[in-house]
Amino acid sequence: MISHAHKFILITPEKTGSVSLVSALLNYIDTNKLIQGENEITTSQALSQECQCFDFSDNFQVHSKHSSIHHYYAKWVDSLGSIESYIKCGVVRNPYDRMISWWRWEEERFHEGRALKDFLMQWPQWRETDLLGRFTYNNELMVTEFIRFETLQEDFNIICDKIGIPQRDLPHKNKNKTKTKHYTEYYDEVVKDLIRYKYKQDLKMYE
Repeated sequence: MISHAHKFILITPEKTGSVSLVSALLNYIDTNKLIQGENEITTSQALSQECQCFDFSDNFQVHSKHSSIHHYYAKWVDSLGSIESYIKCGVVRNPYDRMISWWRWEEERFHEGRALKDFLMQWPQWRETDLLGRFTYNNELMVTEFIRFETLQEDFNIICDKIGIPQRDLPHKNKNKTKTKHYTEYYDEVVKDLIRYKYKQDLKMYE
């Protein structure tokens, strides 16, 4: 998401509290329309308790909630000024915890009954779901400020201060309904090795 008025870009990959963050910042970011499924919705509908998940379009992407920093650099035009004058932020989450959340979310939607190991082995989107790739352009890390999912509210408050908007409590939206155990209880050594192999760069960055 981007705000030209407040000169910030916030990259919110999947399963990092993106709906909560977009909801909290909706009055500050640039959007063309708000989308739920295939339907356009109003701001009041998006912010209602009944609406747990939505997306938005802007001048950079048709679906912008999970845009990478690459999308902004690749489509930037001179009339916008210098992109380097924008604060560039990103949200990170422990890959072990993030993949449990994604697996449970997929199971809630599609009810395929896949074990975690099968999900990780079969899922075709690995290269599109890493965190580090969302924050780089031409192999250079462009994001300089980070919000950790584990300290989402505290880090969000710090970002609010830096971009010059009032702090506010984040709404809890799109909560996973079936993730009831701590993420460590889902893993055996084989599955841990899958995460270590496929997300080794994210784990290095997260540390």
